[in-house]
Amino acid sequence: MDIFIDTSVIIPFLIESPATMEVRGFFENFHGSFHTCSMVYQETLFIGMRLIAVERLKIRSYIDLKEYIIKNGHSFADDFYEKVSLLFGNMTIHRDSADTDHIMQLMVDYGLFPADAVIAATSIEQKITLFASRDKDYSRICYLKLFPFNENFR
Repeated sequence: MDIFIDTSVIIPFLIESPATMEVRGFFENFHGSFHTCSMVYQETLFIGMRLIAVERLKIRSYIDLKEYIIKNGHSFADDFYEKVSLLFGNMTIHRDSADTDHIMQLMVDYGLFPADAVIAATSIEQKITLFASRDKDYSRICYLKLFPFNENFR
């Protein structure tokens, strides 16, 4: 069985949060193939880097983080980047949908932000309708069947 993985499942797998145990259990116990797309990879890197910068460097501002990286590099998050590489190395990463009409239609019909519409469009176009996300926005999309994560962790 194939399942499409969203950023909202990957981040708590890689960075400790109240949802970490449930998400780790999902990855350890799901029997099937994991799929995702380039947008999820980009979001994972960006969100994870920002969370680690707040925790380790006490940097909250995007501009301050950019200046820090220009001056000091990305080494503050090297362990996170290694985990990302290992996890995504065990997934099929699809190219993002380029069907602008489909993306726009999903945005309009389901009230999605652009990145979420790209992710949903990619999953739908790849015919992977089982979708792992902790983001309730995807539950409105009739073409996707959300994996049943515990409501307390959404």
